[in-house]
Amino acid sequence: MRGDAHRLGAFHYEDIVNVTLVGPIFPFRGGIAHYTRQLAIGFEDIGHPVTVVSFSRSYPRALYRGESDKDGSLAPDRLPHIEHTLDWRSPASWKRVSDAVVSSAPHLLCINWWTSFWAAPTAHLVHSCRRTDVTRLIIAHNVIGHDVPRLLKAAVKRVIGNADLFLVHSPRELDKLLDMGIQASRVIQEPIPPFEPPTPKVTNAKWAGHVDRERHKVLLFFGFVRPYKGLNTLLDALSILRNQGIAPHLIVAGEFWQDTRLYQDQITRLDLGSQVSLFDGYVPESEVASLFESVDIVVAPYVEGTQSAVVSLAQGYGLPVVASSTIAQAMSSQSQSPVAIFQAGDPSDLARAVVQLLPATRQPKVSVTESWSSLAQRIADHTMRNKTGHAN
Repeated sequence: MRGDAHRLGAFHYEDIVNVTLVGPIFPFRGGIAHYTRQLAIGFEDIGHPVTVVSFSRSYPRALYRGESDKDGSLAPDRLPHIEHTLDWRSPASWKRVSDAVVSSAPHLLCINWWTSFWAAPTAHLVHSCRRTDVTRLIIAHNVIGHDVPRLLKAAVKRVIGNADLFLVHSPRELDKLLDMGIQASRVIQEPIPPFEPPTPKVTNAKWAGHVDRERHKVLLFFGFVRPYKGLNTLLDALSILRNQGIAPHLIVAGEFWQDTRLYQDQITRLDLGSQVSLFDGYVPESEVASLFESVDIVVAPYVEGTQSAVVSLAQGYGLPVVASSTIAQAMSSQSQSPVAIFQAGDPSDLARAVVQLLPATRQPKVSVTESWSSLAQRIADHTMRNKTGHAN
């Protein structure tokens, strides 16, 4: 499609849209890294060249509580063009990237915003392109991040407020932008599409070998274990179910960013030792498929936050999902995965939601490629509206 005319929304134009996308991507870990890759591929699939500007160093070691911020797996089957040039401790690298963006003059500069740690480089990029024809779009995963929950709105607005467009994936993030004085006409709101399931590369029997799935449904809590993700609420819900004579097995697979004894003590206190398997450690991408094929229901009991890459991945697999009310509004409607929503922080309501989904089964996978291309098209459409002065 490169060089051909495209029709995006109501606009027909001759030129391709050149995109620079800033954020973490493989081999960096985490949901934002997966998101960046999926969105970049979405742009490429509708004919728009993408350069991903990622990190040479993402965080100081003291701030990253896990074993490493890198995934040691083999690279995914498809990656866009990546430049690992941003260094958190080098303002000179921020300037080099900004100068390169101004010089190459892409039509669209997309910057992932999820943590205030990257406020200075983000502000530098947004400011440097202010007098160019580059459309500056902030992908606001967390307008005010988990790391600094009381960050002043005025400070966030100084960092990102001068962008031309914003992309959010939940009404709550939209409300935060509106509360900061950002005009609704500058904001695109779309749910996160399901994530492409990784290609199975490693089969690890530890996920399924110790659970009799003929007798027990298997629940999965997946990803970094942090206070806002609500694992303690899920354990309380399992205790409620146990008292009702219902005993699904729970696999907790992910790197603990808290002392595991907090949860081990809770498991012991609630007499859940035979029902819970804790796997403390990052699950490399090469093992994710084996893990997700070994469970029946994914549970995302978040008490804070507005969206979850784990849920998007579960939907990509067609797995039933139990999700808290705090993240439910960001879930894709394109997936056929059965979903049960519960009131965040309420173990009794979480227990009810689990019971609701126990009879559910895995559904066929959706067209993930088409979903991300559709999101990329919507962004490109708004980019052209911005350039022609017809924002709505």
